[in-house]
Amino acid sequence: MTSAATELQDHPALAHPWYYSIELAPGIWTRGAEHANVAATRALLARTQVEGARCLDIGAQEGLVTALLCRRGASEVVAYDRADRSERLDLVREAMGLQAEYVQGTPLSGLRARLREMGRDPFDVVIFSGVLYHMFDPLGGLADVRALVRNGGLVIVETSAVVSAEPSMHFNTAGRFFGWSTYWQVSLECLDYMLRFLRLEPIDCVFVPSTAASPDAPQLVRVAVTCRAVDRFVPDPGDRWMASERAGEADYAEHLDWEEVTSTAPAVGYQAPPKGLVRRPGGSVDLFQTVRGSTPVDATPERVKLSLDMRE
Repeated sequence: MTSAATELQDHPALAHPWYYSIELAPGIWTRGAEHANVAATRALLARTQVEGARCLDIGAQEGLVTALLCRRGASEVVAYDRADRSERLDLVREAMGLQAEYVQGTPLSGLRARLREMGRDPFDVVIFSGVLYHMFDPLGGLADVRALVRNGGLVIVETSAVVSAEPSMHFNTAGRFFGWSTYWQVSLECLDYMLRFLRLEPIDCVFVPSTAASPDAPQLVRVAVTCRAVDRFVPDPGDRWMASERAGEADYAEHLDWEEVTSTAPAVGYQAPPKGLVRRPGGSVDLFQTVRGSTPVDATPERVKLSLDMRE
């Protein structure tokens, strides 16, 4: 082992558990939790045209997704986390030679203003993985994310969700779903509707199984959804409320300005699978029906770790 590798192995940050398992030098790995949901996010990211895109990784933790975006040729990558993971992310950036900017310490509700101060326009690709169920206000949080992607861009949303066709949200009463910092579990149908209500059209969907803390809690999955940011609401036929394009008109202004996300740039490329997706009457992917009728993505260890040579 080289002196540099020995020094890295003895770094204080590697003595503690990490969110991600990342190889920082040959044979030297962080102590990641290896959450299966990482595989769902990566499966959709692999289908996304990242090369040349301006990308934002929300809830970056130590930067596994950030690293993948850089390695696949994104023209610009910004990693964001509310908590300060600077020491760990610096190790990853140095080990892998990543050119990524880091924003931390700002609540998600203030990220739009912070990025504007930095001269950043809405991004081409936004990753929003493992965050939604930690929020007091899931709809407001999704609206804040929508403000950060231009029309024609893509958002990958990954979250824990209840397997139900009922448009509902379930509170984490007495920790029946998960432990600390977890509040709402949206149903698949509720997530589907909220995305379309925010002009995010689901175009792909994968999942991995999940288990709640209490056996009496509703069935959960970790679902990842690729959404196309569009310039219109995406109602089902007969949904006059959403189709009116006036629903919540004044309230949107608290979270986003539709004019700011207007764009004439080409749509970001995406390679959806040729089969396995169930569509709603309006044409978007039906999250509940697709999850119910498909098999989980591969969440074996190599799909939740990041080695030095991985690009997807």
